[in-house]
Amino acid sequence: MMSSDPALQKSPFQLAEEHFQNALQVGRRSPDLSDRVAMIDGFRKALEVDPEGHAEVRGHLAWGYYCNSQFEAAAQEYLQILKRNPQDADANYYGALSLIRSFRGKEAWPLLFRAARK
Repeated sequence: MMSSDPALQKSPFQLAEEHFQNALQVGRRSPDLSDRVAMIDGFRKALEVDPEGHAEVRGHLAWGYYCNSQFEAAAQEYLQILKRNPQDADANYYGALSLIRSFRGKEAWPLLFRAARK
């Protein structure tokens, strides 16, 4: 028996894309703290629905954490990006900055060197 609920008929990618787009809209609305938190929640929901989704979601989530001064969480997200794409210049640079601000400067140096070469 098929469900008539359209949400149940969407693929994980489609649901993740909806969460992602909604989070982007919240982020564009204003730089208010509650909006940043809502934006981060939207990006996390997108990754929960489709963990292998496009890298843009994880990059926005990492940037959201960074802008919200959640540097340890940002560092973890940037490191996840680097597992898939070690040459990503932004992930190397902001990952390194996040590590430094998380008092993990020794781990940041290789990322800074890679970012500088880009």
